[in-house]
This record gives sequence, C-alpha cells and structure tokens, in this order.
Amino acid sequence: MSNIIFATEHIQFLRDNAKGKSNAELTALFNARFGTKKSIRKIACCKNRNAIYSGICSKFKPNHVPCGKGSKGKKNHKSLPIGTERITGGGAGMS
Repeated sequence: MSNIIFATEHIQFLRDNAKGKSNAELTALFNARFGTKKSIRKIACCKNRNAIYSGICSKFKPNHVPCGKGSKGKKNHKSLPIGTERITGGGAGMS
C-alpha cells in the first residue's frame, strides 16, 4: 500500500488555485475537481508541508480594539471586597 496521499498533480492544483482562497474554498474546489472527500484539515496540512500560501492574513491588524475592551467581566458569587473577613462555623477548638 502506498503512503502517498497527494500526487504531484494534486499538489500542483493546490499551488495554482491557493492564491486568495481560504482552506474551505480550496477544499471544495479540490474535492469537486478530483472527486475525493478530503477534509479541510488534510488540505491545510498538505499546503503547510509543501509551502503553499494563499496570501490571506488572518491576524489582527494594528490598532485593533477587542470586543470586550473596557468590560470588567463577571465576578464570582462568593467574592467579597478586599479586607472583608469571613467568619465560618466549626474549626479547631470549637465544640
């Protein structure tokens, strides 16, 4: 049994069509062209192994403001202000 998952024709197809397409779009094209059922992950790994880049940058741009900026978030229902002492029942020496 052969270990080759992608033939040279497949890799050349990915090289020719990867520019400006996401992995999902490229996978749909690939499966339609070759009649296969490769997953998006397999196509992405093949692109990575063969240094095929789409040119799409998915990183945050400079001066990006996150959607949660300025919100304090939720506090635990047991939290108390700083300096508060908790008095609990039981413990050493109590009967």
